[in-house]
Amino acid sequence: MRFKSAPVTIVALTSLIVLIGCNNITYNGVKFNKSQWSSIDDLHSHPKRENMLEDLIEHHKIKGLTYHQIIDSLGQPENYGDTKDSIYYNIVVNYGYLDPKSGKYLAIGFNKDSIATGFKVVEWKNGHANE
Repeated sequence: MRFKSAPVTIVALTSLIVLIGCNNITYNGVKFNKSQWSSIDDLHSHPKRENMLEDLIEHHKIKGLTYHQIIDSLGQPENYGDTKDSIYYNIVVNYGYLDPKSGKYLAIGFNKDSIATGFKVVEWKNGHANE
């Protein structure tokens, strides 16, 4: 009788381990890290941002933070000095022969008191870029 319950116990324990493991998985397994987010590669690209984006927007507060808190967390935005009511951070930019042909960025909007009112991830495509 002991031997019949052993396979059931093994299956139950295996299922439990799989469920616990799946609950701790983040997008690409990469958690947001301020220093890696700010790292710069060739052509002023940010090679780590795309893998950290999902963790950033799912597990870190953006809405409700002040402009200065956002800058402290994410660094200077790509449109620094040209801000009105929103800022953006390039996530990825894909280049054709010379010009950018597609990409993705994180846009964060602010109210008149410089409090983040929301954010969105924007993917774009340039139909006029050289291939």
